[in-house]
Amino acid sequence: MRNILFCGTPKFAKDVLELLSKRYNIVGVLTQQDKGVGRKRVLTPPPVKEYALSLGIKTFQPANLKSPNLEIVMESLSHLEIDIVVVVAYGQILPKSFIDTFTCINLHGSLLPSYRGASPMQQMILSDDKEYGLSVIRMDYGLDSGDILGTWSVQRSEVKDFNLEMLFNLFAKEGSKLLSEVIDNIDFITPIKQDETKATYCKKIAKSDGLVDFEDASNIYKRYLAFFIWPGVFLESNLKLHDVSLKELDSINEAGVILEMLGTSIVVGCKKGSLIIGSLTPDSKSKMLASSYLQSKKLKVGDKLV
Repeated sequence: MRNILFCGTPKFAKDVLELLSKRYNIVGVLTQQDKGVGRKRVLTPPPVKEYALSLGIKTFQPANLKSPNLEIVMESLSHLEIDIVVVVAYGQILPKSFIDTFTCINLHGSLLPSYRGASPMQQMILSDDKEYGLSVIRMDYGLDSGDILGTWSVQRSEVKDFNLEMLFNLFAKEGSKLLSEVIDNIDFITPIKQDETKATYCKKIAKSDGLVDFEDASNIYKRYLAFFIWPGVFLESNLKLHDVSLKELDSINEAGVILEMLGTSIVVGCKKGSLIIGSLTPDSKSKMLASSYLQSKKLKVGDKLV
């Protein structure tokens, strides 16, 4: 059984770790530091740390991997008899000396060289790609530029209307399988170099990316799916939209007008197409049914959603 050092931080990484821990000996975990969460900024450990501690796995949380932290971490890791380092959404750049010391592989949420960077899964949704996928690479010194050791893909039609949370769940399951295939066969795999001429990049998601208007129903819906976990989609007034689905794509409407009621949901027109919105969260208030929000604001069909 191979000895694995796992480097990861968010829930997606934790889900992958949970599946790998059933098959391999996880000798240590490298994860980000605890952070303040919520309005009260309660200090909270990352999901990977919580899971690792529940299994009694040694956990390291350096503020960064620069000197002198790097030397301290490397000294601790030297006693763990590590065979392979598995990196899944760790959130820090591994320095050259680290990569030179260990065999490091990375699970990346796209079919590389497309969408190198911090938000590949969100970008696949926003770009309306016909194929989604994962790559495992042998890490080098560049940004997601290492040689490809394995891939997995799925047609978009098979995951139609999947939001980011649903995609994360699927990708964690399939990603752990892909990692296992690579780990078990790493001595026999012929690495494939990435085509640098086809490389594309994606940025870190900002809260402002969730700001929408009612221009195009399709674009809003893709943002709703892509930003489902964070930051969500919201209007200039900070009114947050939940339980969003496409009604149709072709109608021409006044932007933001309430077209009809559908039970407790509302249909809102866009300049192109229309959306069904099931619930809303006003700024600094609790989530409520769309129909309840309309009552509270004395809005009716024909008015604009504000």
